[in-house]
Amino acid sequence: MAFDRNEFLANVTERAQERNAAMMPALRQLQAVAPVMQSLLTGSDAWDRYLTYLQGYIEQAGAAKVRAQAKMSDPMVWDAHDLTKLKSDILIADAMIDAWKAAIELPRSLINGATEASKTISRFEEAKNETTGQTQS
Repeated sequence: MAFDRNEFLANVTERAQERNAAMMPALRQLQAVAPVMQSLLTGSDAWDRYLTYLQGYIEQAGAAKVRAQAKMSDPMVWDAHDLTKLKSDILIADAMIDAWKAAIELPRSLINGATEASKTISRFEEAKNETTGQTQS
């Protein structure tokens, strides 16, 4: 059975609407979390202390990475197992640094994400209203 262009466009539109509808609960949660993040985390003494701890962990991981890189460049280290372990230590340090930086950025990301979520929700609802209005006509 062959599909024509109109059937294809209707199918694509329907799938896009289904994806948008599936995203709505997550977007609404993101929208709801932003005020909590704004009021409780950013600027509070407890959050600032937590950020200080995370920054300390980042510095420790950075120092561990520098030590591993220095050992890797040492000409006396030639054993494959030792080199593999040092490479692994560097990768783990990079991953830990990235994770802690993500934790530091989380409140700002959620707050900024709520703005984007609100815009996306508005666009989805406008598109839904337009689609609903077209089908009723």
